[in-house]
Amino acid sequence: MTQTAGFNLSQANADTINARIKDIEGNGADVSFVVVDMTTGNALGYDPHAPHYGASAIKSCRAC
Repeated sequence: MTQTAGFNLSQANADTINARIKDIEGNGADVSFVVVDMTTGNALGYDPHAPHYGASAIKSCRAC
């Protein structure tokens, strides 16, 4: 289930996101993410505490 901080996600949008996640997981992939608006601090995430090997998959906004 997607989680938000700082804003409310409509049920329709949450259902759409969760359906896409279920599709990806149904193909055997693990899904977890956090997206943060650096201006407002609002965040959207799914299974944010799942451990993953980062390597070059983790990016940061150095220009912010």
